Amino acid sequence: MQSKLPQELIDMIIDFLYTDIKSLSSCSQVARSWLQSSQFHLFQKTSIAVSQSNPSTLPDFIDLLHPSRHICLHIRCLILHKTYGDPSKVSLDVGVIATILSKLPNISRFFLSGMNLTLPSTFGSKDHCIPPLQHLTFMSTEIYGELSSVLSYFTRVDNLELSTVLTERPKLSSAEVAIPDDAHSQQAVAPVCLGLRSLNLGVSGQTRNHPIHQGIQMESLTSFGFAFSYPHQLDIASPIIRLAPRLRHLKLRMHMLALFHESPKFEEWEVLGLLSATSLETLAMEIMLELPPTIREFDLWSSVSSLLASAPKSLSTVMFDDLWFDLDDSKDPISDLESFDWESLGQSLSMFSELKSVGFVIGFSDYQTVNFGGSRNLFEKMKEVVHHKLRDLHQKGQVQVEFGLAEEGSE
Repeated sequence: MQSKLPQELIDMIIDFLYTDIKSLSSCSQVARSWLQSSQFHLFQKTSIAVSQSNPSTLPDFIDLLHPSRHICLHIRCLILHKTYGDPSKVSLDVGVIATILSKLPNISRFFLSGMNLTLPSTFGSKDHCIPPLQHLTFMSTEIYGELSSVLSYFTRVDNLELSTVLTERPKLSSAEVAIPDDAHSQQAVAPVCLGLRSLNLGVSGQTRNHPIHQGIQMESLTSFGFAFSYPHQLDIASPIIRLAPRLRHLKLRMHMLALFHESPKFEEWEVLGLLSATSLETLAMEIMLELPPTIREFDLWSSVSSLLASAPKSLSTVMFDDLWFDLDDSKDPISDLESFDWESLGQSLSMFSELKSVGFVIGFSDYQTVNFGGSRNLFEKMKEVVHHKLRDLHQKGQVQVEFGLAEEGSE
């Protein structure tokens, strides 16, 4: 069947339906001129759930890719994740990943979540060339083997995000995902370091046993995000900061500190080695400033001042990213904000001779927005408080105090 509609109009119709999978499937069968745009929206983001109860899912997907070159061309983002509600993780050979990604020439993002990632008995992946990726993410994934060996399977990655548990390789069970024959045809190669521009790291209890920096070319790293829960975990980030001569942006996700009784002190922040990061321009902190009753708010606020004291004085931007006030809905967030030690913060910020911008991204709960005048009203009041508290810094004229409103659930 030939369509008499202009191709531009067909594309507009299909683009309008991009979230409706059923309608897109129907559109793909209308006419040949409808097929390509429909398949683009259907397959550009492909998500596959893998479970022990149905271990053939992934091999079946690989078999589908062999004769379906047109589908392979449309996949930009691939997500492999554990089936929701499945009590245990599935073991997945990294050779399988190499097999799949090598068949997707336009892939730019790959996410692996909730699985056990293992290395093949014979190391190597030269038979399967993985295209360069913009984003590579391992979330809640246990890596059995050296991280550097896993990363060496990828030719180039711009942004790497890890939230992993690294352990020794276990004995494989019958529940492990079956590996296609072509995933085994691999020759041994030496591990290589992966060049990155951006690294986001969420530590686990065993991360320190597997140095992250050994699998990465630190010379190319310009942005580093580090989420931690205990002060003693700061030494995990230290080698990355010290060995990255071009590091310009550092983000510390500290909101989980609100669950514990101690915030890092000056000597613990010093372990990071921020003074060695001579190219550092931006320091961002993601903090939950409203704490449980068992923890004094002063402790975390004082810790922030100690962090700033340990940073290089050449910083041009300091960001307080995602300041949340939602642990006690009944409390007025304006009163909480006014009670912080703004004088100490102002003194800490004034030490940065190159400082150009101080940013605040503020968030609060839905209950608070109803009780205290709505999100926009609260936001404007908070801006007034911060401008007043940091007026000496702002009046210098060289430092801009900027604001943003965080969306609930944002990261």
